[in-house]
Amino acid sequence: MNRVNRHAAGALLAALAATLFAALPAAADSPTVVVDLDPKVLGVGDTAFLTIEVRGGVFTNVRFDPSFELTNFEQVGNPASSSNVQWINGVTTRSLRHTWRLQAGQLGLATVSDIRVQVGDDRFDLPAVEAQVVEDPPASARRRPPAPGPAMPRNPGPGWRLRDPLADRFRRGQEDEPKVRLLAEVSPPVAWAGEQVTYTLWLYTQTDIRRISLREMPDFNGFWVEEIPRRDDLPTEPTTLDGESFFRTPLLRRALFALGPGEFDVDPVEVSLTARVARSGFFRSLSTAQPMELASNPVRLEIRPLPAPPPELAADFGGLVGDLRLDARLVPSELAVGDAANLELTLSGHGNVEGMATPRLDLPEGLSALPAGEAGGNRVPDVDVEAERTWSWPLVPERPGTWRLPTLGVVYFDPASGEYRRAEAPPLMLRARRGEPETALAGGPALHPIKNAALPPDESPAPRIAATLPWLFALPWALVLTVALVRLRNGGERRNAGPLTRFEARLAEAVADERPRQTAIAVEAAWVDLLAERFDVPPGTPPSRWSAALAASAVDARLRDALDELIDDLHYLRNAPQLSTTAELTGELAERSRRLARRLAA
Repeated sequence: MNRVNRHAAGALLAALAATLFAALPAAADSPTVVVDLDPKVLGVGDTAFLTIEVRGGVFTNVRFDPSFELTNFEQVGNPASSSNVQWINGVTTRSLRHTWRLQAGQLGLATVSDIRVQVGDDRFDLPAVEAQVVEDPPASARRRPPAPGPAMPRNPGPGWRLRDPLADRFRRGQEDEPKVRLLAEVSPPVAWAGEQVTYTLWLYTQTDIRRISLREMPDFNGFWVEEIPRRDDLPTEPTTLDGESFFRTPLLRRALFALGPGEFDVDPVEVSLTARVARSGFFRSLSTAQPMELASNPVRLEIRPLPAPPPELAADFGGLVGDLRLDARLVPSELAVGDAANLELTLSGHGNVEGMATPRLDLPEGLSALPAGEAGGNRVPDVDVEAERTWSWPLVPERPGTWRLPTLGVVYFDPASGEYRRAEAPPLMLRARRGEPETALAGGPALHPIKNAALPPDESPAPRIAATLPWLFALPWALVLTVALVRLRNGGERRNAGPLTRFEARLAEAVADERPRQTAIAVEAAWVDLLAERFDVPPGTPPSRWSAALAASAVDARLRDALDELIDDLHYLRNAPQLSTTAELTGELAERSRRLARRLAA
């Protein structure tokens, strides 16, 4: 009986085992495939993770071969893989997961499509997954670590599933808070009024910065501000902050010049940026982009008033602060009465010269000066503001003689030494002689008679001859005008004449006007029409570009140079203030124009 019972028990166990193992292949034949793309909203250059997971029973073959197409995504590196065996509600399952790191491209939709997974003999076609690439992804779009799951109860009921903490940790990871700081500093923090103070906004970081934009800038009230240009390649230097290692980069720099003494507070700067966030746990090389908003620290400046200048310099001090020098030159230093020399004064060095008044020029008797021309100002080649301002005066001798020009100088305050100094140019000499104008510069042409005629005549023992000179010049030009008028009359209507004939007729009309400005304008207008008809030069082309336009038409360089000289003289005729008698001058311009036009037409 015992033997029969043992045989019966063995048969029952065998049947149960057969029933259990008969059920296992059915589970093994039904794997499931899951695909996930996270996050669904991200920025340009940010990272998303594509996960494909195959799940099955304990004896299911979960190895799989995937394929897919990427649009607006780029795969970064090789996929990460993990396998897992779980017991959930009395059921044992196993899974295999592959995760790809994808980098977002341009703004718009990014998709993973045509997803095919081959598991053994089974093929799964999965729907496409997509993400939106935006300019500034919200903080809510960031992937966050999952909250801890509920503990498994002692007697789990139906439908309860045990969270897979290992899989969740692998999928989500834990994000390390990026260490980014924004600090402002001024150098020096205590300065003299008018001295340059450099304001620098530093970005300290231990991670990569994807994007950055300024949101709020201080007003810098009480300062003259010069922007220090930002280099294309921002310099990055290693440093320490609160005992930690950082890299820092200057985001912006400003050169500040206080308009007066006092204490000044510079407000914080606010920026928006996107930082790369490292992920802890498995695969630390994976990262996400985290938007951040930072504000710098306020800074305080102490500006000291300038000390009182010495009595001998007080009258000449105009508020200049810096390290400056003064240079002067006179070209030519020897000339004929009736010519003009150019006195050029250049102030250069470190400092702010914007708003500086024109230096006073006290000339000795016998010399007169036209109003000064002015050029230059502040320039910022690096961090320090450099000054380079130039003034030029045309000097006209009224009689023969030799003059020693007064020493030119400016008074400034040197912040490095805390003293007032005078920058002086070397003394200059000017000599004027009788006679016809000669070459002004070695190897250069003499000044034109138009400019000479704009000046008072030389003292001469023959005033009667000087008085008759305009008539001597006017008589030949009167003949020229007569001939031109006869040609115009014999040529018929102007609209039926050729370009050169119309040009000469307009010259004749121009020289008949006794007003120099109107004459110059009329001659220039005649040239505009001639060049448009003969050489297709657009009528709107400025005179300074005529030569370049003629070069395109293969016009001889000597003729282009002659036209440039003629343009300069027309400009002088329109603006010279001393011109009174213009008959000989306008006639000379008309004749030069006529000859040059014929040479161009030849």
